[in-house]
Amino acid sequence: MGYRVATAPSVDIANGAPTGEDATNELVNVWGDGRYGFNNEVSLLSYSTDGGDTWSDPEVASLPGDRALFSAVAIAPDGSHLYVVYMGLTAPFQFTTANPRPVRGVLVSSPVATGGAPYAWSAVHEGPPGDARGSGGLGFGREFMGDYVYAIATRTYGAGTWTDLRQSVNCPAVDQWRQQSLDAGFRLFPALWPLAACPNNFGNTDIFSISTQ
Repeated sequence: MGYRVATAPSVDIANGAPTGEDATNELVNVWGDGRYGFNNEVSLLSYSTDGGDTWSDPEVASLPGDRALFSAVAIAPDGSHLYVVYMGLTAPFQFTTANPRPVRGVLVSSPVATGGAPYAWSAVHEGPPGDARGSGGLGFGREFMGDYVYAIATRTYGAGTWTDLRQSVNCPAVDQWRQQSLDAGFRLFPALWPLAACPNNFGNTDIFSISTQ
């Protein structure tokens, strides 16, 4: 049993806000991608300096070892710096609910060279992992970490926000019920009652953010 990945592209433009005077009009696009194979999912970034007519070859913006899930990008209004935030899974795909599924929030950044290319990615923040098994959505029949991931950039700093599970707690009773339902091919009823069967922090997902300043 593993993760359901649904990650849409995130786009930003160096528009010179608020006046537009120093705009480079560079477009940047980032998304979660599985082209490198199973358990090698990454955040890919591509940029355009001609209004979207042509785009650079995608490059990896996520850190080695992270299986990037939801991703977002921001570029400084003057086109000087890039910021990418993503949720990174740090363990291989799990086929059982018995194993932890660590996931963390990460913010990376890079200056932008003349011509639009990022050239020195570095980690601004690597959050502590939480266990995805401690999440739940649409009831608690499956994990749900959300897609609340966004980035902003100014001329002097950047920031990112993500769904964070560091304060969630795994519930063995839910793990067992989810696994039994998966093995059966349908949700088993009657289902257990998490308020009675689980620790208080089960399902406690939060929104966290970090700034470079």
